[in-house]
Amino acid sequence: RGAGKFPTASAVVSDVMECARNIGRNVPCRWDDEVLKLSDPMEESFRYFIRVGSGEEKKAEELFGKLTLIEAKVPVEGETAFVTPMMTEREASSKCGELKSIKQCIRLLQD
Repeated sequence: RGAGKFPTASAVVSDVMECARNIGRNVPCRWDDEVLKLSDPMEESFRYFIRVGSGEEKKAEELFGKLTLIEAKVPVEGETAFVTPMMTEREASSKCGELKSIKQCIRLLQD
Protein backbone atom coordinates (compact mmCIF):
# COMPACT_ATOMS: atom_id res chain seq x y z
CA ARG A 1 0.00 0.00 0.00
CA GLY A 2 1.02 3.54 -0.56
CA ALA A 3 0.84 6.43 1.85
CA GLY A 4 -2.89 6.93 1.35
CA LYS A 5 -6.01 4.82 1.69
CA PHE A 6 -5.45 2.99 -1.63
CA PRO A 7 -2.29 1.54 -3.20
CA THR A 8 -0.40 4.18 -5.14
CA ALA A 9 0.70 3.64 -8.73
CA SER A 10 4.36 3.38 -7.69
CA ALA A 11 3.53 0.63 -5.17
CA VAL A 12 1.61 -1.32 -7.81
CA VAL A 13 4.42 -0.92 -10.38
CA SER A 14 6.94 -1.99 -7.73
CA ASP A 15 4.96 -5.18 -7.02
CA VAL A 16 4.68 -5.99 -10.74
CA MET A 17 8.44 -5.40 -11.24
CA GLU A 18 9.23 -7.67 -8.27
CA CYS A 19 7.19 -10.46 -9.84
CA ALA A 20 8.82 -9.90 -13.24
CA ARG A 21 12.33 -10.05 -11.73
CA ASN A 22 11.54 -13.40 -10.12
CA ILE A 23 9.95 -15.25 -13.04
CA GLY A 24 11.05 -18.89 -12.85
CA ARG A 25 12.11 -18.65 -9.20
CA ASN A 26 10.22 -20.08 -6.27
CA VAL A 27 9.10 -16.70 -4.96
CA PRO A 28 5.37 -16.54 -4.23
CA CYS A 29 3.89 -13.66 -6.17
CA ARG A 30 0.13 -13.75 -6.18
CA TRP A 31 -2.92 -11.80 -5.34
CA ASP A 32 -6.05 -13.56 -4.22
CA ASP A 33 -8.88 -13.21 -1.76
CA GLU A 34 -7.72 -16.03 0.52
CA VAL A 35 -7.14 -14.86 4.07
CA LEU A 36 -3.99 -16.48 5.42
CA LYS A 37 -3.84 -17.47 9.07
CA LEU A 38 -0.72 -16.10 10.71
CA SER A 39 1.06 -17.79 13.57
CA ASP A 40 0.76 -16.30 17.05
CA PRO A 41 3.85 -14.08 17.43
CA MET A 42 3.82 -14.72 21.19
CA GLU A 43 4.53 -18.41 20.48
CA GLU A 44 7.54 -17.79 18.19
CA SER A 45 10.91 -18.65 19.75
CA PHE A 46 13.97 -16.42 19.74
CA ARG A 47 17.01 -15.52 21.81
CA TYR A 48 16.92 -12.06 23.37
CA PHE A 49 19.51 -9.35 24.01
CA ILE A 50 18.62 -7.79 27.36
CA ARG A 51 20.10 -4.87 29.29
CA VAL A 52 19.43 -4.49 33.01
CA GLY A 53 20.72 -2.34 35.83
CA SER A 54 23.65 -3.72 37.82
CA GLY A 55 22.66 -5.96 40.69
CA GLU A 56 20.02 -7.91 38.76
CA GLU A 57 22.40 -10.47 37.25
CA LYS A 58 21.48 -13.16 39.80
CA LYS A 59 17.73 -12.57 39.37
CA ALA A 60 18.13 -12.64 35.57
CA GLU A 61 19.98 -15.96 35.75
CA GLU A 62 17.27 -17.41 38.01
CA LEU A 63 14.61 -16.33 35.50
CA PHE A 64 16.31 -17.08 32.18
CA GLY A 65 18.75 -19.87 33.03
CA LYS A 66 22.25 -19.92 31.53
CA LEU A 67 23.03 -16.45 30.16
CA THR A 68 25.67 -15.29 27.71
CA LEU A 69 27.07 -12.10 29.25
CA ILE A 70 27.97 -9.34 26.79
CA GLU A 71 31.00 -7.15 27.42
CA ALA A 72 30.60 -3.64 26.00
CA LYS A 73 33.46 -2.14 23.99
CA VAL A 74 32.75 1.08 25.85
CA PRO A 75 31.73 0.06 29.38
CA VAL A 76 28.43 1.47 30.61
CA GLU A 77 28.45 2.05 34.34
CA GLY A 78 25.54 0.60 36.26
CA GLU A 79 24.25 -1.93 33.77
CA THR A 80 24.75 -5.47 32.50
CA ALA A 81 23.83 -6.97 29.13
CA PHE A 82 23.25 -10.60 28.24
CA VAL A 83 21.74 -12.93 25.64
CA THR A 84 19.14 -15.47 26.73
CA PRO A 85 18.63 -19.06 25.61
CA MET A 86 15.82 -19.70 23.08
CA MET A 87 12.33 -19.01 24.45
CA THR A 88 8.94 -17.85 23.25
CA GLU A 89 8.02 -14.19 23.11
CA ARG A 90 5.42 -14.93 25.80
CA GLU A 91 8.07 -16.39 28.15
CA ALA A 92 10.52 -13.55 27.52
CA SER A 93 7.86 -10.91 28.10
CA SER A 94 6.77 -12.54 31.35
CA LYS A 95 10.33 -12.92 32.66
CA CYS A 96 11.33 -9.39 31.66
CA GLY A 97 8.33 -8.15 33.63
CA GLU A 98 9.90 -9.62 36.78
CA LEU A 99 13.11 -7.59 36.42
CA LYS A 100 13.01 -4.25 38.22
CA SER A 101 15.60 -2.37 36.19
CA ILE A 102 15.15 -3.64 32.65
CA LYS A 103 16.46 -1.11 30.14
CA GLN A 104 16.08 -2.96 26.86
CA CYS A 105 14.89 -6.28 25.44
CA ILE A 106 15.62 -6.97 21.76
CA ARG A 107 14.55 -10.08 19.87
CA LEU A 108 17.48 -11.65 17.99
CA LEU A 109 16.72 -13.08 14.56
CA GLN A 110 18.33 -16.37 13.61
CA ASP A 111 20.18 -17.01 10.34
